[in-house]
Amino acid sequence: MIHSGTFPFGNCVVWVFLTLVSVLRLGSGCHAAWTSPARRRRGRTTTGPDVKDRTVRAVTVANTPYLFGTTPRYCIDNSDSPPLEVPGAPHDDVDVPVLFQDDQILVVHKPSGVAHHNDADTGRLGILNLIRHQQTTGRFAYPHRLYGVHRLDRVTSGILVLAKTPGAAQILTQAWREDRVTKYYVGLSGNKATTSKQGHVRGRMIRGRRRSWLLTRETHGSNVAHTRFFTAGLGHLAPPSSTLTNVSPKTLLLFRPTTGRTHQLRVAAKSVGLPLWGDPVYRDGRHRTENASTPSRTLLHAAGWHVPADDTHPEWTLWCPPPPEFDVWANPDARDTENPACFDSVLHRLLHKHVDCEPLLYAIDAAASLGTTRVGLLHPDQV
Repeated sequence: MIHSGTFPFGNCVVWVFLTLVSVLRLGSGCHAAWTSPARRRRGRTTTGPDVKDRTVRAVTVANTPYLFGTTPRYCIDNSDSPPLEVPGAPHDDVDVPVLFQDDQILVVHKPSGVAHHNDADTGRLGILNLIRHQQTTGRFAYPHRLYGVHRLDRVTSGILVLAKTPGAAQILTQAWREDRVTKYYVGLSGNKATTSKQGHVRGRMIRGRRRSWLLTRETHGSNVAHTRFFTAGLGHLAPPSSTLTNVSPKTLLLFRPTTGRTHQLRVAAKSVGLPLWGDPVYRDGRHRTENASTPSRTLLHAAGWHVPADDTHPEWTLWCPPPPEFDVWANPDARDTENPACFDSVLHRLLHKHVDCEPLLYAIDAAASLGTTRVGLLHPDQV
């Protein structure tokens, strides 16, 4: 056996071999393209000597063009590239109303049933690609590029904020990281709040079976969720008909999440014994039978959103009340926040009791005074 310290011949052979390989590659004019795991996730490839060119012109994931970056760092610059075809069914029956816009953001009312990403099973477009498609057809009024900065679950309707520029996307992402964004969601449950009528739900979320998530007792580590919740009883409201007395929603829920995990609010509601009405994944076993009283969607809605002003942007306060399908007790055209037996009155009292954001309360009151309690949006600048 030859000891390498005495006979370095073996090391010399390896060095000569690597040198020859490098010379052959350079001589043939080919530059090997390599992709690190981190860059594969971001859709970037470093090629040969041109390692400083980090701009991504187009990204394809699983043969699907991904047209919009979900965070400012990964936004896709395709300004010099031809427009890509948007795959999937175009959702021609879906409208995406614009609730508010200024120079930095555009806020839409995301309809329930539209996912964030394209659905490979049904071929339906995700919300960003749907907006892109409607821009090309002229159905969506704003014609320029938009950047996603947060997500809503497929079943959730309500406020979805989009950035108009990469700089605005960076500002919003930083605000979320620094916990300067106040969000409120409204939901309905078919159960009565018997144990916990308000409180905190904390825990680490892990994958379960059949597209579900589970909440563990761990409060440290990755994917920890924190939700504050409040409830109000709905048992005193007159049911839509005598046959639906036992199957109408019993509890109104107000959520204030401080984190943004997948299915976070739906799992939190299930964990306190108040699964959301119409939820196909986390619903109570007593409500698994489909019948005329079963809603066509999960009754969860992103209703309030507030970001305080700083040197980079003005104050943003948005209120998007629950859509009419939340009030199953009355005619959607007959609203009365002064009637204690009215759903809107119960919601109004719950908001005033527990919402701790003054600008948002102002928007809620102004919406009620203007008779727009359930129409869509009220922004303070519109009063």
